[in-house]
Amino acid sequence: MRKVAHSQSDKLHAFAIAGTRAILIALNMRDEGRKGLLGFAFRWSVGDGEFQWLKGMKVFPSLAPQSGGGKNKIQHFPTNENPIQSFLWSYCRWRN
Repeated sequence: MRKVAHSQSDKLHAFAIAGTRAILIALNMRDEGRKGLLGFAFRWSVGDGEFQWLKGMKVFPSLAPQSGGGKNKIQHFPTNENPIQSFLWSYCRWRN
């Protein structure tokens, strides 16, 4: 499945390709839309089910839990509270 979407302001374009076990998401944002941007949050659902926030493992240092994690325990944090900040960057020109 392939899906193209854009924000109401047209500052953000998204292109998603869904496979059987993973989804590739490409994002393109205009320069003026990136000022003050801290990252992206994603939510998902199955069918008409309730939306859930995608979880990641990176957090802002100021929001990192101070205890309870343990050295070898992997923690996951919702992206609406800790936006995704790591990307594989590439330059492309999208055709409208």
